[in-house]
Amino acid sequence: MASNIWTSAADGDLDQVKSLVEGGVSVNAADEVGYTPVQAASSWGRMDVLKWLVDNGGDVTAGDEDGDTALHITETADVADYLMSKGASPEARNSMGLTPLDMVVEEGNNDLRAFYEGRGFVLPTELSSPEMRNNMGLIPLDVVVEE
Repeated sequence: MASNIWTSAADGDLDQVKSLVEGGVSVNAADEVGYTPVQAASSWGRMDVLKWLVDNGGDVTAGDEDGDTALHITETADVADYLMSKGASPEARNSMGLTPLDMVVEEGNNDLRAFYEGRGFVLPTELSSPEMRNNMGLIPLDVVVEE
């Protein structure tokens, strides 16, 4: 059994998440880098935990210290669809100026690409596309090369 809400959310341990919240932990508690339980559940595709957190006040638009929201880090279309239905924006920019749409291209997630394109969003075909230039004038390929 996980002892913190972020690990419990990532593990899909809904009973533990509920217990921690009932014990006084906020559904929007941020760890030392601003990571929230909603982000943990979203990242790991724990839909039951995610829905419970949101139903109990979890913020789908909260960003961590890098400005990444839950939608920036989700890897599945069902989670992305749910987050968007609750107000998450696929056009929200993180601290590097990248959107969740840019992250899909950067990660090469074809399932999410198809999901977004099916909803009318236009995604660049590659990391070097000039239309992906962020608020620092960089394209994702520049960021990947720097890392």
